[in-house]
Amino acid sequence: MRKKFLVAFTVFVLIIIPLSSIATSGSEENKADLVLLNGKIWTADPDCPGAEAIAIKGEHIIAVGTTEDIKGLIGRETEVVDLKGKRAIPGFNDAHCHGMLVGMFTYLLGNMGINLFEPAMSSGLMAKVEKVFFYWICTICYAVWEKCPIAVAAMFMPMLLAWLSLVENPIDFLTKGVEFASNEMAEMGITSEAELAVTNFAMIEAFEKARDEGKLKTRINYYVTKQILDETLARGMKTGYGDEWVRLLGLKLLSDGMLGCYTAALREPYSDMPGWNGMVLMSQETANMWVLKAHKVKNSHSCYRR
Repeated sequence: MRKKFLVAFTVFVLIIIPLSSIATSGSEENKADLVLLNGKIWTADPDCPGAEAIAIKGEHIIAVGTTEDIKGLIGRETEVVDLKGKRAIPGFNDAHCHGMLVGMFTYLLGNMGINLFEPAMSSGLMAKVEKVFFYWICTICYAVWEKCPIAVAAMFMPMLLAWLSLVENPIDFLTKGVEFASNEMAEMGITSEAELAVTNFAMIEAFEKARDEGKLKTRINYYVTKQILDETLARGMKTGYGDEWVRLLGLKLLSDGMLGCYTAALREPYSDMPGWNGMVLMSQETANMWVLKAHKVKNSHSCYRR
């Protein structure tokens, strides 16, 4: 990734040090782990909008400046990348994603001989029919999940049984799915994501296991669904639980469907579907109840409602 035209670097805390304070000590402990030179560095700092070079140590940016300034932070063990005039930017954050969930299912189906990334065979009208059908299936599952989670569980029971027959340790299997998803996202320059929505603790355990084994390349900030909120709170998990790699952000509530298949709730009817305003899955009173339940807890959950 670092040698491609677009270089993405992952950081947790951005610290831009004035050039006059850059350490020039000969001590190796003051040297950077990674240095990018001769490039165009996007800093997101209006007082220092551009730079030629950047030095990174551990999880932190320790300095930006000219190539000559940053060369003083190169040690014997420093990895040096010559950008040759190319642009380097921070990694992208996906603020609404199901990357890890999709990664788990993709890895599962791959082990069943199903490749989700094979080119679609259909075209024209059939492709549109398949797209609408897929979105309707997803929305119906969402709607049923809100009203009767057991029904959705029954729908996916055959896949679950097939999965359990393939693996000895489900958490290890899920962890491999997380690793697969993290690698795919990192290849696209996505270095952090908000995972919407986590419906069980096996997913969280897989996130944490991938982190502990050093297999994460993407930071995961996740939202739990209302179906596991009580157990989440009983475990002492509140907003901010975790660390910079795997962190609980809050509670997700699903209020309607999706725009692509005419199920998102609109104030006015769809222009090409007269009389149809979409689907409302949760009343305002019910939404208020869940929001208050989350926010009455000390160090309350943030809430995301779609």
